[in-house]
Amino acid sequence: MDLRVTPRLVQSQIVSKLREAILTGHFKPGERLVESTLCQMINVSRSSLREALRRLEGEKLVLNVPNKGPSVAEISWVEAEEIYNARILLEAEAVAEFTKRVTDIDILTMRRALREIFRASEEDDPVERLHATNEFYGTIFGNCGNSIIGELLESLHARINLLRTQNNQPKSRAREGAKEMDVILKKIEKRDPAGARKAAIAHVHAAWDGAKKLFRGAEKAKRARRTGAVEGRHRPLNRVASRIRAHGVLVR
Repeated sequence: MDLRVTPRLVQSQIVSKLREAILTGHFKPGERLVESTLCQMINVSRSSLREALRRLEGEKLVLNVPNKGPSVAEISWVEAEEIYNARILLEAEAVAEFTKRVTDIDILTMRRALREIFRASEEDDPVERLHATNEFYGTIFGNCGNSIIGELLESLHARINLLRTQNNQPKSRAREGAKEMDVILKKIEKRDPAGARKAAIAHVHAAWDGAKKLFRGAEKAKRARRTGAVEGRHRPLNRVASRIRAHGVLVR
């Protein structure tokens, strides 16, 4: 991934580049963000980088622990459920209100973005899928008639993308999500606020269920790795005990 930026609007570009690298999995959840390495990769000063990291910390994408430094945030399942619950409440309202004031240009923009989402999902291109998804929802959030709801939803969606990266969302779920977004858009095209609201809620519930399965799978894999590590540490002692038994020595 090319993380270099041009001199113009440097600060904004640093934030944008780092956010994209985090949300597309270039930097993994829990991974330490070493300032000296990042400065060299992005070709910026340490002060500019620290300001960008502070902004991402405010978005809850970066965690800065004293004496340890910054790292990519990890989301617990308790946090994830709170995020999805808030998303249902806010997104349903935003979609319904947007449908009341949608323009033909908005629909063309969203239809183009949705085509890109389908293409990127098939080609497993997380960067293009992120860009197209941001365009699809950005059109809704920016034109729903409530800037506060729009800002809150942008933050929630960023953390949802982080959760997808954390749990390695499969290609099949990305395709299903695109189909659900198509249902939302069709209701919007018909200028059906109630139908669009219902479709938006169904989409978030499906994403929530998918995330729950992924999270359980990831936790199971972590436990298995921890168990394997413990067994590996005990194995040499077990071999010694076996030899002692073989020589007729009672081991208590």
